[in-house]
Amino acid sequence: MAREKIAEGISYDIDRKLYYVAFTYGRDGNGKFIRKYKTYSTLKEARAAKREFDANKDHGDTLSPRRITLGDVIQEWLKTVAQPKIAHTTYYGYEQIVRNHLLKDKIGKLPIQDIKARDIQQYYARALEKLSPNTVIKHYNLLSSIFDYAVMMKYAYRNYVKETMPPKKIVSEPDIYTAEQLQTLFRAVKGTWMEPVVFIAGYLGLRREEISGLRWSSIDFTNNTILICDARTSAGSTIIEKETKTSSSYRKLQMPSTLREVLLGERQRQEEWKGIYGAQYHNGGYVIQHDDGRPRRPNYLSAKLQQIVSKYNLPHITLHGLRHTFASLANQSGVTLFDTSKALGHSSPDITGRIYTHLLTNVQSTSVAGVSQQLDNRKKGAQ
Repeated sequence: MAREKIAEGISYDIDRKLYYVAFTYGRDGNGKFIRKYKTYSTLKEARAAKREFDANKDHGDTLSPRRITLGDVIQEWLKTVAQPKIAHTTYYGYEQIVRNHLLKDKIGKLPIQDIKARDIQQYYARALEKLSPNTVIKHYNLLSSIFDYAVMMKYAYRNYVKETMPPKKIVSEPDIYTAEQLQTLFRAVKGTWMEPVVFIAGYLGLRREEISGLRWSSIDFTNNTILICDARTSAGSTIIEKETKTSSSYRKLQMPSTLREVLLGERQRQEEWKGIYGAQYHNGGYVIQHDDGRPRRPNYLSAKLQQIVSKYNLPHITLHGLRHTFASLANQSGVTLFDTSKALGHSSPDITGRIYTHLLTNVQSTSVAGVSQQLDNRKKGAQ
């Protein structure tokens, strides 16, 4: 196998028609050079790789010579970075992306030092054959965090994810009920265990996890207030009990009289079941629970709502859609964006505005029309 030296650290294999680049990482304990070789099809690629290696080496950024795959780095990142620091539900979501997609795709088997922007871009294309653009954007964000870690640990030179183009986010109109449709849904759940679920969502706009985590101890029937401070959510088959999403999610809301009557009726119903079950009753204190006192799984609340909607031939709606409905009805009633934001538990009105941009069009039009009318009236008076 004849090789011709082209430049320092670069040679050309005449038989294979490939360029060999020698990467020198220093010397081992015996004083012998530690070298790794890589082949390139063109001299331009070989020179570029050598220049990049030497430039990083001059700055003390020489990579580990160990050939570690992206899959290995992902597993290390999950264990050392993600698991100790992030919420269990978020970690579960990352695990699903890793297990079901990244590790099954060929990109997970590639040495991370070899992965460039085009490899990542091609991964997006493959993922989009099965997943929505919004889901693939989550993969983009996850990969970016993993490559940041790889650069820090000197497994990779730079974060090529930041040099890729993720799919464009698809913004869809949320499912929203009119007041009349919501009243129809109220009648459909009357007298069932879903009645307090739907009434809480419709009258207060709570998140599903906040409805699931609501306890009787947080309801003040004397002052007609409800404290939103607990949450229950699912991470696969695991139920997570936690505090509300953020500090702004911790809030006290006024309890409308109609909702008050529904909750008083539910409390009375639970007291009756407590007497029936006796010592076998699970006294967890949750508002939404089974007859024996065990709290209901958050996912089941969503599934049951779909059954009811289908049974009564109502337009599709989710529990989060009922939260959107609350925001829509508040907007139609002239409630300020600031007050709606506080009720929903958003950290700022800006967030509420971004989420419900489509709902604010009428408010903006009304404001413009009102100002215009005043100015026109003044103009006519001056004439």
